[in-house]
Amino acid sequence: MKIRHPYWLFWSFLIVAVTVPSVVSTVREIELRQEQRVAETRAQIERLQSLVTTRYRYRDIVFFERETRLLGIPSGSQEILFAVEMKIHAGVNLARGFAVEMDPADPARVYITLPAAEVLRVDADEQSIRQYLIRERLTRIDWLDVTDELEAAKERNRRDAVERGIL
Repeated sequence: MKIRHPYWLFWSFLIVAVTVPSVVSTVREIELRQEQRVAETRAQIERLQSLVTTRYRYRDIVFFERETRLLGIPSGSQEILFAVEMKIHAGVNLARGFAVEMDPADPARVYITLPAAEVLRVDADEQSIRQYLIRERLTRIDWLDVTDELEAAKERNRRDAVERGIL
């Protein structure tokens, strides 16, 4: 019986030795590209900080009244009635965290999980304030005194926006 040189075994081994490392390196390159894509997507979202999805605009009437007394005797009073516009912004606060994941079945697809929507900001536009009534008896109205009423109006409008479905 004559032994033939197993050339086919040599060539098979050579082909496997050459192609397996290149397949492994190709798979690793694909994984690196996917990880890089996830990192880039994460960086783009982090730069946003917040994502405003809805804006409401309110016009509210605010009344402030205060009477001062000295030894039980009225020593002055302040009354002011004014209108102010408020802007309410709702959306997603990305500082609360989010997740970016690749779809294992489809590498071209990325899933982003965001936190729940919330009211991001309630701003009173000071340029829009219109005074309708101002009465000052013996004392002057300081706008710092009116701040509490303005904050209460902001909270009232925030609650109303939530009830109306801003989120």
